[in-house]
Amino acid sequence: PASASGKFARLSLSMLAAFILLAPPAAVVWNAFLPRVGAGWEFSNIFAQLGSSEITALTRSAVYGLSAAGIDILLAVLIALALRRASFFSALPVELAVMLTVALPGSVIGIALLSAFNAPSPLSFGIPLGGSAAILILAYVIRNLPLAVRPARAALESVGHDLESAAAGLGATRARVLCRVTLPLMFPSLLAAGLICFISGAGEFVASQLLYSPRTRPVSVQIAESFRTDPGAAFAMALCLMLLSITAILGASWLQRRAR
Repeated sequence: PASASGKFARLSLSMLAAFILLAPPAAVVWNAFLPRVGAGWEFSNIFAQLGSSEITALTRSAVYGLSAAGIDILLAVLIALALRRASFFSALPVELAVMLTVALPGSVIGIALLSAFNAPSPLSFGIPLGGSAAILILAYVIRNLPLAVRPARAALESVGHDLESAAAGLGATRARVLCRVTLPLMFPSLLAAGLICFISGAGEFVASQLLYSPRTRPVSVQIAESFRTDPGAAFAMALCLMLLSITAILGASWLQRRAR
């Protein structure tokens, strides 16, 4: 049986970890309410600090994050399917290329995209992407792709071949086996990966700071700019970004329960 000192040590470490994890969001909530505390502790008072530019920035970030997450999941599924039967040495270059983006700072990705797409380029069919929403979404896709590829590959490996062989033996085409057997079995892992990519993309700051324009300013940049002049609005936007992430988590949980 565990000793009393061991239980106390585990309890102390758990409380310390909980404090470290909860202190930042608690500080955001407190400071979001603080400028309007005289008006009452109501969410309507927080939202009253947000103007049209702040709400637009929040909407942009949600759209950019959702778009990038969808592209990441699609690419992750395609990569997982392509590498499923590949040998170790055949899959290694693709794995290294995908995982390289984890090692690259966001500033490096931003500068690389600016140098490649700021002016008309064959890679973008002659269309300059500098200052557009497309270059921000592309940065988020590149930045978060490893977060989707690894879960997709692991999920596909866990599916195995028995169920797919059985479906094929009953006359199902490859496309039908993929849509009715393989992807539904991968869905929980893909949903979790998409959630992480969405949350990471919606709040990405470093690459966004280099790539945004006044008409594509995301909420992370808006928060940084507002913090210098209107801290209350900055904390209110940060709280809204937290609520957006919580909503996405609850939505993903609901979808996962529906898929069972």
